[in-house]
Amino acid sequence: MDMMEVLKWLPDAEKPRVAALEDMFGSPGWRIIQEWANDAKEAAVMRAANAQSWADNRIAYGQVLVYDDVVNMAERIMLEYATYADEARVAQEVRDMEDFE
Repeated sequence: MDMMEVLKWLPDAEKPRVAALEDMFGSPGWRIIQEWANDAKEAAVMRAANAQSWADNRIAYGQVLVYDDVVNMAERIMLEYATYADEARVAQEVRDMEDFE
């Protein structure tokens, strides 16, 4: 579902939020944050692999998960909005079919 289709099915209150998120995720600053998080994730993977204790490994692995969330945040959030919009579209189609019967 493209962004125009997503916006069509979202409630009006959500549309400005999605537009703001889309602007933020498309900005050069966001790309810098993603690059930083990706580099930090790779460093945390190495710390986990070379940890001297189980506790140090778990700490580093937790860092990997956090940095990975940042790296993939834009895609994950926009997918959630697309899913929400698709659910609204399907619900409307069901209501239309019920009205037709």
